[in-house]
Amino acid sequence: MAPRDHVRPEDLLAHAGWMRALAGALLADPGAADDVVQQAWVAAWRRPPASDQPIEPWLARVVRNFASKRRRGDTRRAAHEARAPQPGPPPAPERTLEQLELQRVLVDAVAQLEEPLRTTLVQRWFEGRSSVEIAQLLGVPEGTVRWRLKRGLEELRTRLDRRYGDRAAWGIVFAPFAAPLDPAAASVSAASLSSSAAPAATGVVLMGATLKFAAVALVVAAASVWWMWGEPTRGDAAARPRGAASPSVAPAAEVADLDAPAVQRAALDTPGAADAASHNVELAATPSAAELAPSVPPGNVQVRFVDSAGVPWAGVLVECESNGVLHGARSGEDGRVALEVPLHSRDSQRTARLDAHRRGLGSVRVVTAVRSGETTHLGDVVLGPGAQLRGRVLDARGAPLASARVGLLPAAFELRDPDGLRRNGDDGFELQPDVTSDADGRFVFEGVGAGSWRVWAHAEGLRYGWSELFESAPPLELELPDLVLTEFEARDRIAGRVLDPRGEPLADVRVHVGYVSSNVEGKRSLTSGPDGRFELIVASDAVYRFIVLAPDGTLGAAHVDGVQPGTLDLVLQLNEPRWIELDVKASDGTRPSGTQVKVIDPRYLYFDEKNARGVPHEGRVRVAEPAYTFQLEVAAPDFQTVWLGPYEPGAAPSSFDVVLQPLPRLRGVVRSSNGPVGGASIQPLSALEEGTIELNTFFVRMMRSSIRESTTDAGGSFVLEGSGDVWLRVTADGFAPALVGPFTIGASSAPVEIELGRGGAIEGRVVRADGSAAEGAIVGLSCGDGFGFTLRAGPGGLYRAEGLTPGQWQVLPRSEELRPESSTLRQSDGGARIEWSCQVREGEVTRFDVQLP
Repeated sequence: MAPRDHVRPEDLLAHAGWMRALAGALLADPGAADDVVQQAWVAAWRRPPASDQPIEPWLARVVRNFASKRRRGDTRRAAHEARAPQPGPPPAPERTLEQLELQRVLVDAVAQLEEPLRTTLVQRWFEGRSSVEIAQLLGVPEGTVRWRLKRGLEELRTRLDRRYGDRAAWGIVFAPFAAPLDPAAASVSAASLSSSAAPAATGVVLMGATLKFAAVALVVAAASVWWMWGEPTRGDAAARPRGAASPSVAPAAEVADLDAPAVQRAALDTPGAADAASHNVELAATPSAAELAPSVPPGNVQVRFVDSAGVPWAGVLVECESNGVLHGARSGEDGRVALEVPLHSRDSQRTARLDAHRRGLGSVRVVTAVRSGETTHLGDVVLGPGAQLRGRVLDARGAPLASARVGLLPAAFELRDPDGLRRNGDDGFELQPDVTSDADGRFVFEGVGAGSWRVWAHAEGLRYGWSELFESAPPLELELPDLVLTEFEARDRIAGRVLDPRGEPLADVRVHVGYVSSNVEGKRSLTSGPDGRFELIVASDAVYRFIVLAPDGTLGAAHVDGVQPGTLDLVLQLNEPRWIELDVKASDGTRPSGTQVKVIDPRYLYFDEKNARGVPHEGRVRVAEPAYTFQLEVAAPDFQTVWLGPYEPGAAPSSFDVVLQPLPRLRGVVRSSNGPVGGASIQPLSALEEGTIELNTFFVRMMRSSIRESTTDAGGSFVLEGSGDVWLRVTADGFAPALVGPFTIGASSAPVEIELGRGGAIEGRVVRADGSAAEGAIVGLSCGDGFGFTLRAGPGGLYRAEGLTPGQWQVLPRSEELRPESSTLRQSDGGARIEWSCQVREGEVTRFDVQLP
C-alpha cells in the first residue's frame, strides 16, 4: 500500500463543501469548522493517504478527529483565555519582516548542517519519517537517529544564537510558530510569557512552499520557548510549608523535543511562575500519523510520590516521551499523579520510561509496562533530597563536546567488560535520567539522591566514558572532574570494502557479521557506503565472520572467517559463481509452485530471509555456490522440506534431482458455545521436560514450535502442516487461550475439535513482610506455556488477572516487569518439577495472596 506522492490542491478544494458541512455539524461553529477543514487540508498535504485508499472517507475521518480534538480542548482553552491578558495591537510591518527573515535564516541553517545531521533532520521534519523508519533507511540504530536529531536541533539553535546574540532574541520572534495546528491545543498560559513575547498564533501558521520546513521551525521554537519561560515550576511546593496548598495540573501535557539540560528546564523564580504552574504546557509539532489515525485508548499510569516518612510530595513533574513528544503531568497535594501514555493500537503494549523531577529532590526514572485502556498502578515512590551535580564533557584535545548524552550509574552497576561498555554502552545506562551537554560541554543534574554514583557520557563517533565513583550528599552542589571522551582505537573497529568480481566497489550492499567468544555470541549487519566501504564497532574481543550475499543472487557470496578486531583492510569480493542446479518435483512428477531453495550456513550464522536464494533457470532452480561450508534447503508450500549437505566449497554435485513429499496435516475446528470461531490463531508448541528451560524468568513445560501457525476460516476450520508431536495454543478475541494436546500431525484423519471459553480468573492481595498492602508490587503469572506475563498490584495491594487458561498456574513476586520488546532464555540441567501456586477453573475466580520476601 504505497503512499500518494501528494494531493493536488484542486482535489482538496473539490471536497471543501461537504468537509465544511461535516465539521459544522460536529462543532456547531462555522468559524471553527473552517479551521478544522484547513487543518484537514494541511494533514492531507503533509501525510496523504495510501494511493489505493479512497480520499473521501480518509478526509472524513481526519475531519472527525480534528473536530473531536477541538471539542476536547474548548474547556481548557476557555479557562486559559479567561486568565490571559487581552491581546495587544496587531504586529507592526517591521515585526512581520523580522519573522520572514528568521524563516529564511532557519532554512539556510538547515542546509548548512553537516552530514549526517542534515539528512537525519530533513528526513524527520521535512519528509515526516519516524526515528524507526529513518534508522531502517540509513542502516543505523534507532538510538543513533535520536542522538542525531538532538544534536542537529542543538546545532540549529547554536547557529541562531550566534546570529542574534542570544536565544531570547530569536526565540521571541519564533514563539508564534510553537503553536500547534489545532487552536484548541494551544495551552501555553499567557501569564507564563514575557511581556515582549509575540502572542501565540492559532490555526495554520504556514502554507505553501515552506510548509515542510515549518515542522523544523515548530520543533526549534518549541524547545526555545521552553528554555526561555521554563516548565511549570517544580519548586513551588518546596518553597512553601509542606502543608501549604499547591496547584495541581491536568494530565497529559505534551511538549515537543525537550532535550535541554535539566538545569535549563528547571522553573524560573519569577512572579508569574506560580500562576504558570497551574497549567499544562503543550508545544506540539506537526500532526503525527498516530494523530491522524482512529483514536486508540491510551495507557494510564498512576503513582504517588512521598518522602521517607510517607508524607506526600506535591508538584512532582512526571514526564514520558512518546514518538518524540514529551507528555507530562504534575502531582497534586496528595502526591498522586495520573499520566496518559499514547499507544498505537488497542492491543498494544509498550515499555514506558517515566522521569520524575522536583526541585531540591532526587530525580527518579521508573520503567513500567503500559497497555491500551488499562491503568498501571506504581504505588508509592519515595523521593529524597537531591544534590546538584555539574561538570563538563570534553574530547581528547580538551575541546568541549556539545549535545553529548550524560547519565547516572548507581554504584551497584558492575562495569564488566569495560572495553565492550566503552564501545557500545549498555541497556543499564537507560535506567536513570540523562541530560544533554550545552555548547560549552557543560551539564547539570538538578536532583541526585544520596549515595554512590558514577556519571557516564557519550557522543556520536566517540567511545563512552564514565567517572570514578563519587558520593552525592544532598543538598550540596558538587563540581565533577571533566569527563574526557576518546576516539575509537584500531582494536575497536573492523573496516573494509565490498567489491564486485572486477574489483569495482559495490555500494548499498548488506554485510552480515557473526561473532563468537567464550562469553558472548551474536550477529549484526551493516551497509556498504558509496565507495563500497564499511566499518564495524566491535561488540567484544571475539572472532568475527563476514558474509556478503549478492542482492539478486547472480554472484557468488563473499566470505571471510576468523577476522580479529583491529583489521582495517578487510576485502569482501563477490565472485563469478559455480552454479548448482536443482530439478525439484513432487512425488507425482509435477513441479510444485512456489519452490524456494536457500543456501544455509550449518553453523546457524545465516541471516533469516536475507540468506542466498535460488533463482529460476530453464524450468529449474539454480544457486550460486558459496565460499563456505553450506547446506541447501529446498521447500515448497504443502510439502516437506528437504535438506542437502552439508558440503565443502567445490565438493557439492553440480546438479540435483529433488523429490518433495506432501506434508502431513492436522485438521481441526474451533468452536465456542455460540458456534464456530473464525479468525482464531493456532500456535503449535513443542513439549519440554519441566525445569530445563527458563523463559522470561519462568520455568516452562512447552515452547513455540518451528511449525507454521494457522488461522481458522469463517467456519472455524484450520489446517497445520508439519511433522511431530505438538500442543496447540488457541487464541481469539473475547476468549481465554485454550491449551490442548498433545497431537501427532498426520497420525489421524479425524479433525481435532477445540472448545473456547471465557476462562477463569486469579485475584488476591500482595502484602509486605510487615503485613502492609504493597500497591505497585509486580506479580508474575505463568501456566508454563511460554506466555507468562506480569502485572502490578493496584490500591490496597489488590491484583486480578482475567481470561486465564484453565489449569495449573504459578503466581510469583517479581522484581521487574516483563518487556514486550525483549526476552530472556536460560537453560538448566535440573529438570526439577514446576511448583504450581493454584488451579484455574472455567468460569471461576481463584483466590491467591502473594507474600513479598
